[in-house]
Amino acid sequence: MKILWTIAILCGALPLAAGIAIFILFYFFQTAWLVSAGILNLEVGTISVAVGLLCLTIYAGYLYKKSIFKENGKKIIRTYALLLANFPVALILVSAGSDLMSVSTVKIQNNSSSAISDISLQGPVSRHDIGMVSPKKEKTDKIHIKGEGSVKYTVSIGTKTESGVLFGYITSGQWQSATISVDEKLNVTVQPQTGN
Repeated sequence: MKILWTIAILCGALPLAAGIAIFILFYFFQTAWLVSAGILNLEVGTISVAVGLLCLTIYAGYLYKKSIFKENGKKIIRTYALLLANFPVALILVSAGSDLMSVSTVKIQNNSSSAISDISLQGPVSRHDIGMVSPKKEKTDKIHIKGEGSVKYTVSIGTKTESGVLFGYITSGQWQSATISVDEKLNVTVQPQTGN
């Protein structure tokens, strides 16, 4: 019957460890397959925790019938805590992952001999100022875009100001990245890339 306790521990520990590992990987490498892996882990983990709770309850009942529950009570309670900890940890990881998914990366490459005096982005809900970029320098900024709609940029170089569309349409929870480049003739080009 002790095998039921071992199964319960594995049913609690494996989805918890897998969820944390998937989140850490997603933090560094925001790819769509990790989102799918996280969703799959939530589904499999829920079933695993249910099986673990069932096994542990049967094992606790067995110990109670044998009148040896008292000396094993602490390990039973710790195992219940491990199994149930999956739910708040999953909620925290899903919330943090959703927040990460709505952070977009914008890279500015100033390949000209003039300083970019100001770059600003206007999203569906709010404006984000990136500021100045020195000549022949790069700057990368992470922005949290809220709402749905297009994101427009404005680049100011000396007396010249150029505006355009950075992202044609963005939805909260969809991360994207783009590079805004300024060449020697002060022409601005945008190269957007969606998250994958």
